[in-house]
Amino acid sequence: MTHHHCGHGHQDHDLDERLHERFHHLQDHYRHGGLDTTLAPLPADEMVLDRLTDRIPGVRATEDYLAIEAWLTTAYTDRRGCYADPHIHVGSVLAAMVRERAAWLYPCPSADGLPGCPRACAGGEHRAQARAAFELSLLLERDRWDAYCQARD
Repeated sequence: MTHHHCGHGHQDHDLDERLHERFHHLQDHYRHGGLDTTLAPLPADEMVLDRLTDRIPGVRATEDYLAIEAWLTTAYTDRRGCYADPHIHVGSVLAAMVRERAAWLYPCPSADGLPGCPRACAGGEHRAQARAAFELSLLLERDRWDAYCQARD
């Protein structure tokens, strides 16, 4: 999902640095129990997760990634933080990101993000997680559509 533009290498590097810093900030708050209580999502937080998946293939399976995704999902459905703005809510790519995680999980990925689960779950565990993520993405997409319709009224 990340779009790279030719000739903007320095700008991309600066952006990646800021996103990396934001990820560590979110990660620290999660690990110390304050993510849900002290922080509100910012518009760039979806991009933080998106860029991580580009850089680290197996990050979608980490506890930190899933906690931040869940935090964004809760804020999205409650319309808190940046999602209180109808334009940001409607323009969100969170549903697509959750759907991509479902597609990544379904073939039973290994720790490095490639096919082949080291636990040899034969797809059972990962496919169940993939189905749950896909269903969540549908709910998020429906919520996004409802917000779009309300914004047009």
